[in-house]
Amino acid sequence: MNGETVRLTTAQAIVRYLQAQWSERDGDRRRLIPEMWGIFGHGNVIGLGQALEEFGDELTFHQGRNEQSMVHAAAAFAKATRRRQTQACTASIGPGSTNMITAAAGATVNRLPVLLFPGDVYATRHQGPVLQQLELQSAGDVSVNDCFRPVARFFDRERVCRVATVGERGMPHLVPVCQVVADGKIYFASGNDGRKALNLAANPRVAVTVDLYSDDWTHIKGVMVQGRTRLYAKGPRFRRVRALLYRKYPQYPREAAIESETSKMT
Repeated sequence: MNGETVRLTTAQAIVRYLQAQWSERDGDRRRLIPEMWGIFGHGNVIGLGQALEEFGDELTFHQGRNEQSMVHAAAAFAKATRRRQTQACTASIGPGSTNMITAAAGATVNRLPVLLFPGDVYATRHQGPVLQQLELQSAGDVSVNDCFRPVARFFDRERVCRVATVGERGMPHLVPVCQVVADGKIYFASGNDGRKALNLAANPRVAVTVDLYSDDWTHIKGVMVQGRTRLYAKGPRFRRVRALLYRKYPQYPREAAIESETSKMT
């Protein structure tokens, strides 16, 4: 590390990040996502095609002809590699993204990992619907991407995840927690004096894992997320996440009630 600032667009950062992801099993190390499928149009991740041209030397691009077929091909690739690798797929907003949903559902029920980049509306939402864009006119926060929620719920669907933190002396701490997913973020609760809360207050870096074991190892499934955390001791977000946890885990209020005086939300 030389301390120099690296400036990238979102698309360039995605392309570089994907090329740095690896999977490893029994000493066999492979690129996790070596290839990407795509059909470009309105609503794709801005500049993704250009980023692939500029930075995607190790990310082979395939021009698709049908979005559902692209995702089926990615799922088949994941199955052929015994879930050690998969492919990414990108599509435009509207029918382009909705075409991926059937194949995404098939991948989900068969526990096959695929990485999808569906198109989206403009963040500013100042414009009206253009080209094939689909959205709910009465709700500015709804687009075709919401159709993916039932078929992309691995973290949210599973009841327990494992959270790894590091203490001040470098001692790792790993515990199972009950989690919810909201707005693309993973949330869980902890007592104020809980070790994970104390560790995160000193070092916000965290790793979260969800995994499913099967005696048939071709059906083993898991995912790890690494990042930085924020602790919430009160406020609207604290109350909202608490309500989501209570809804997902009905036993929470009576077994381990989450109160702002004694708990933190991560």
